[in-house]
Amino acid sequence: MIWEFGSVAKQLLLPPLGLGWLLLLAWLLVRRRPGLARWLLALFVGLLLLLSLPPVSTLLTRSVEMESAASRFGTAHAIVMLGGGRRLAFDADGKVIDSGPGLFTLERVHAGARLAKQTGLPVLLSSGKPDGFDPTEAEVMREMLARDFGVEARWLEDESRNTVENAEFTARILLPQKVRRIILVTSAFHMRRSLLAFERAGFVVLPAPVNPISSPPVRRWGDYVPNAPALLRSYYAFNEMGGIVYAHLRMAETPSATVGN
Repeated sequence: MIWEFGSVAKQLLLPPLGLGWLLLLAWLLVRRRPGLARWLLALFVGLLLLLSLPPVSTLLTRSVEMESAASRFGTAHAIVMLGGGRRLAFDADGKVIDSGPGLFTLERVHAGARLAKQTGLPVLLSSGKPDGFDPTEAEVMREMLARDFGVEARWLEDESRNTVENAEFTARILLPQKVRRIILVTSAFHMRRSLLAFERAGFVVLPAPVNPISSPPVRRWGDYVPNAPALLRSYYAFNEMGGIVYAHLRMAETPSATVGN
């Protein structure tokens, strides 16, 4: 229930729709309270511009990104890669005729494959099909990992719909086999809540964040110009903040696992 509510709430509250409510409220009040309507309109424009500024989006994304624990990778028992979306092609009847990794999945599999070859550790792929369409993200990842990088995944977790379930369902597979210390591969902006979920599920997590998306330091006047990529980074940051709140709510329902180092 919390997952369904959270999915709806995310769409309603995050930009751009989250800001759109200010615009709608201003339109409803423009005749009865024109002064308040103008303030709401100004607030909408101001927040939109603020979140579109590279320095602001950089500050937001850096607050959720994490650094790598590469110096401790040698102590790990396995590599866990999380899916980051897939692309699907449909025919005229709405049937899936082709599939492939999304951008974030591509980045994660590429980084995870290099780690697998460097360390020789077994790999688990984790992600289901939140939209209900086959194939699952884990299956898409497995095909890409084997075909393009020559790495075979040992385990497949293809039922999860979100990060908390990634951790819970992965724990069902790995913990009974005494696989506790894992290298976790996911996008840098997604790592903080992933770490929270996997540690709660009973793992010792060594982060292997992929491609930080925060922009470089501000160096020229153009870095202060609002733009769409900066707005997208702000969206990802707020999405992760919401995901961390959801993870705390979900994990409050069940006791944490006990894990040894």
